[in-house]
Amino acid sequence: YVNNSRTRTIHRITIETGEVSTLVVYGSSTLGRLPAPIWGQSGYLYFSDPFSFEGLKRVDLETLEVTGVAEPIGRGIWGDGRDIFLSVAGAILKVNPTNGAVTVVAGRPDLPGWADGEGDAARFGFLGGLWGDDEHVYVADGHTIRKLEIETNRVTTLAGLGRTEVTSEEARRLINGLDGISGHEDRVFVAAGDSVRSVDLLTGEMTVLAGFPGLDGARDGVGTKARFRGAGGLW
Repeated sequence: YVNNSRTRTIHRITIETGEVSTLVVYGSSTLGRLPAPIWGQSGYLYFSDPFSFEGLKRVDLETLEVTGVAEPIGRGIWGDGRDIFLSVAGAILKVNPTNGAVTVVAGRPDLPGWADGEGDAARFGFLGGLWGDDEHVYVADGHTIRKLEIETNRVTTLAGLGRTEVTSEEARRLINGLDGISGHEDRVFVAAGDSVRSVDLLTGEMTVLAGFPGLDGARDGVGTKARFRGAGGLW
């Protein structure tokens, strides 16, 4: 399923044939194009509509009815089977999909910055995509990967440069604009524009999986022989 924020449509792609069909149209087309994350859970697709007062919406996959869930517009969406987590400017939010209640679990939407800590003592810079497992939520934050412990709401830094203000041009080139994030077993993978990085969840070691930092393009290949231009969302 693909959320197209410009045409405000959700498309369905049949994996076996590659056929693309329009599932729902949830608004009028716009000239803008903003991040449009999407997440499937319990028979619904949850998605961001950046051009609406109801920023978080969902579509019932059986009836195709589209309804608003909550006001915040997330740059990233992930669900643990119960709640929906959103990354917004400066904070991670939790949304109850039944009643739309929104809770700030870490950071403050009105006070961006950079600091590890518990709950509203934590600070985030420019949050991107997020992904989680049974115990943690991982979110791309500028030049770092931050880790939220779901039970305690404690935020730590897993990988990256450790701050949003990066003065070294070399450092900025190596870890620039982390965005989409996903995980598998003991690793998370993050899109960084010109490359895809792999992060060890135990040690925080970050390596280049594909692409080459500082060299963008569009080329298939193995490992650092491949080229990306604007790698963003991934799963």
